[in-house]
Amino acid sequence: MFSNVVALYRTLGAPTIEDGVIRYQGRPTPDIIGALRMCDDLPAAYGKFEHCSEEADSLDIEFRLPSNESGRFYANLGEFVARNGSLGKGQFPSNVYIVELSWADSDDTEPSAIKALRRVCRMIELLALLAIGVDKDSSPDGYNLFFALPPDGAKPPRTFLLPTQVDVKVLDYELNHLSLLEEILNRKNENKAHLSERKLMIRMAVASVIEKFESEPNLFLVIVREWREVLATYRANLQTYVYSFSF
Repeated sequence: MFSNVVALYRTLGAPTIEDGVIRYQGRPTPDIIGALRMCDDLPAAYGKFEHCSEEADSLDIEFRLPSNESGRFYANLGEFVARNGSLGKGQFPSNVYIVELSWADSDDTEPSAIKALRRVCRMIELLALLAIGVDKDSSPDGYNLFFALPPDGAKPPRTFLLPTQVDVKVLDYELNHLSLLEEILNRKNENKAHLSERKLMIRMAVASVIEKFESEPNLFLVIVREWREVLATYRANLQTYVYSFSF
């Protein structure tokens, strides 16, 4: 049903949204009339006509857009990210329209920014599976993930907290090779040799990056930004581990 509201908005020429209301005054084209009829019997949760005057050669409409789980309109990607704490738990919301992108989640194609944001959500899901501990309830806007480094010489063991706080700035960085995490965490691979050691090494790689940048305010943004370093550290440690069997 939200797709009908989106169709009406688009057919009206994507008018400016003022206080949650769109307005149209003009000719009643066949496309507009068709979109109106699709919205005649909408449940109130999907929006409502505050004014609708139809004449043979003129149309005057005021329609209040939904602003709930049944549908929401956002001016831009920044607003969408800021107002959807569920992203921080790896959950991409449904029934959404982003004006800046001219995109609804019911569309058949996705802009690159949306694809990138979905990768971020998937990364959060994977990191929650990888972490040594997960606090899912303390914040409505994300998880608190725990990673650790073992003792190293005189350095004692350390545990780090990684809040999965999603900022639109995460889209400034490419997030590649999530397939590595997918492979390590896939239950189908549980019986593969050295899988537990590989999990440990990538956990330590994440922890080492957190330790390096722990003074920064958004550590999840750090992990996205430094993902290449996480992977490089993991691969270097894995190579050292494999070479140890040669002696």
